[in-house]
Amino acid sequence: MDAKLVQGKHVPVMVELGGKLYALSYDTVSDPPSFEVFDPTIGTWSALPEPPFFQQYGQYHRGGTLSYAVTGTKMFVSQSRCPVFCFDVAHPRREWRLVHSMCQRGPFPFVSGALVLDLPGDNNNNKKLTFAYGGTRCWNLGAYIMFLDKNRESLTQIADLKLPRLPEEFEFAKRCFLLHIGGQKACLVAPSMCPPEEQLPKFNQVGSHKTRGVAIPFRFEVDITKIDKDAKNCLTLQFMPTRIFEFCTNPSTFPSPRAHGCFVL
Repeated sequence: MDAKLVQGKHVPVMVELGGKLYALSYDTVSDPPSFEVFDPTIGTWSALPEPPFFQQYGQYHRGGTLSYAVTGTKMFVSQSRCPVFCFDVAHPRREWRLVHSMCQRGPFPFVSGALVLDLPGDNNNNKKLTFAYGGTRCWNLGAYIMFLDKNRESLTQIADLKLPRLPEEFEFAKRCFLLHIGGQKACLVAPSMCPPEEQLPKFNQVGSHKTRGVAIPFRFEVDITKIDKDAKNCLTLQFMPTRIFEFCTNPSTFPSPRAHGCFVL
């Protein structure tokens, strides 16, 4: 099987929905399509409608990193200074829809991908617990309730939590990923922490370069009876001990290797 993209993509967002793989490139795209789907039953990629925020000279073409949340058959996406759009893979029209009720027609208040989880006891399945990195502060974990009512889709923040303090040799995280690790546990993973400038390897320096990352697991519990009346107090969250890991690249590379995701075994 020779499954090649219709058009090459730079650092695409890759998500699985309904047994198919979707690729959305969020950096500059030389030629459409910037959005494609892979169907494993036939082993091929095919083009999908161009997102409005990628259409050059369009109303929503602003540039910047994508923020996204995936739940059910829906992919919600926003870009810097651009409102939230939704693509429903189950909808027969297969088109991007502006979500007027989400984030007051502004972008998502977080960066990169969010972790969207079902809420136990939500019989209507129209409320989702959402965790995301970044937003109002640099090193923080945001918690939200995503409402998916038929006539109104919205996002309400219920907590803005400072992440555990790291050793001084860590400056900041280049990228963060959120994973569900079973039950009422999740984990934030920063595969590559940037060290202080004086510890960075010199340009094209020969030898192994050590990269460090962190994993911050946490437990959570939601009182679903408080969501509608006292949302700010419906979440209980406890951080578990932070894990620090490291790996080496050899020979040295420029630019440095970049993590594109992680998974649970």
